[in-house]
Amino acid sequence: MARRVFFISLSVAIFTATLAFAETVDALRWHGVQHYDVAALKKVADLQVGKVVGIRCQYRSKRMARIRASWYEANLWQYNPQDHRKPAEYIRVKVARKDLPAFESLPTDYSGRPPTIIYGEVQKDNQSTFVRLLGTKVARDPGRNAIVSW
Repeated sequence: MARRVFFISLSVAIFTATLAFAETVDALRWHGVQHYDVAALKKVADLQVGKVVGIRCQYRSKRMARIRASWYEANLWQYNPQDHRKPAEYIRVKVARKDLPAFESLPTDYSGRPPTIIYGEVQKDNQSTFVRLLGTKVARDPGRNAIVSW
């Protein structure tokens, strides 16, 4: 009995810790989420500012720049072997410091992996558009809001 209570308490603690690092997206914003390849999103990114999107990518850049105390900048890449002129496309992303360990666990080179879908919000700064990453895992709460985490 004590062992059972321990495992239930441990499960609740892990679930609560996961929610602490999760981002909640309200049901209306989540309803219109579209998935894009990196090249397709780059073409329409200006039209998607403020929207949550799913990005299909295969690896991240090795270099990450710390742009503020709690934000880092990097690139997400997608390999396209059919395009001989430009076989890889990238898009600029920003990652919160709390999400950095999960982002760093993504591969840094293309090794024939299938694409991963990463969710983020398209935003614009003085340089260009970028995607503020939210996570890869999605759960829905009773109100149909999306809880996005790594």
